Amino acid sequence: MEHKGRILLIVQTDIESEMEEEFTRWYDEEHIPRLLNVPGVIMARRGINTENGQKYIAIYEHENLDVQHTSAYKNAIETEWTRKIRPYLKNFQRNIYKVI
Repeated sequence: MEHKGRILLIVQTDIESEMEEEFTRWYDEEHIPRLLNVPGVIMARRGINTENGQKYIAIYEHENLDVQHTSAYKNAIETEWTRKIRPYLKNFQRNIYKVI
């Protein structure tokens, strides 16, 4: 994939029911706020599915694909709380789209 131009990172997942409340707190209190402070991250939003498929979606817009390779980005996503949540994710999908 070309590294120039804006991209959308789409993450879809389910979470084990016993971690759902903490998952929501993690996203709202840590994950999204930290990512929005990373240079090159334009937008970060999440939603809940009202139909079929994974229950949760997160949509991120970055200035370019290289944003994900910066130390600021890696520091934002690699936290103790993130490591606690990860084992409870199910049906995880991550896709990158070029903004047109």
